[in-house]
Amino acid sequence: MTWQTTATCLMIGGACVYLTQRFLLAVRGTKTGCSGGCGCAKPSTQANEPALIPPESLTIRR
Repeated sequence: MTWQTTATCLMIGGACVYLTQRFLLAVRGTKTGCSGGCGCAKPSTQANEPALIPPESLTIRR
């Protein structure tokens, strides 16, 4: 093998490892943190609050 073939195989192998790691982080995911798949695991501040805006708050700025 020439040095160019070796370098190419190492780059392709590194890319495969990186993509596999990102895929596993995205699939596994976490229920806390920023939900970006980065594994930061920060506690969520709005764990029990609904995501919708209450109807009373919709007319406040009129």
